[in-house]
Amino acid sequence: RFDVVSGPEEAEYNKQRYLDAIPEQMRLVFLSQWWGVDGFKLDAQRTVHETIAEIKELGVGPNWSYLHNALANTKPTTTMQEYGKQWMSADAGWIGTPDQIADMMEEEHHALGANGGFMITSRSGYPDGLARFVQEVVPILQARGLYKTEYEGKTMRENLCIY
Repeated sequence: RFDVVSGPEEAEYNKQRYLDAIPEQMRLVFLSQWWGVDGFKLDAQRTVHETIAEIKELGVGPNWSYLHNALANTKPTTTMQEYGKQWMSADAGWIGTPDQIADMMEEEHHALGANGGFMITSRSGYPDGLARFVQEVVPILQARGLYKTEYEGKTMRENLCIY
């Protein structure tokens, strides 16, 4: 994921807007995929410690390392809702100005052997986030020789070698 921003203030604003758009129950459902339990049945107002104690008692959570990690990294008063929000606010991957994102992509490109491309998704939404990436980051990558400026074929099929 990426977020093209003009500076730290915009990055924080976009992060908060992203988090505010996520329905409360969805945070628990998202968290449940790591814990191995049904997120729809989790109580958002219960503490993480109470919830994990119940999961242990029932023996229903197959992903114990995530549960132990949650216990180690929360206070006894941290609610499930608070913890779910923390998990959903994980770093967008590449957050920065167009030059900073191009730098990160170039570093990653060379670190991985310069043998492929990137799958990208915008944290700040579509179509605006993707349009900003295309308009502001792609030209930098092209100037560095990391992104094509021309294609040999006239169609996508020809350029992807699909026959």
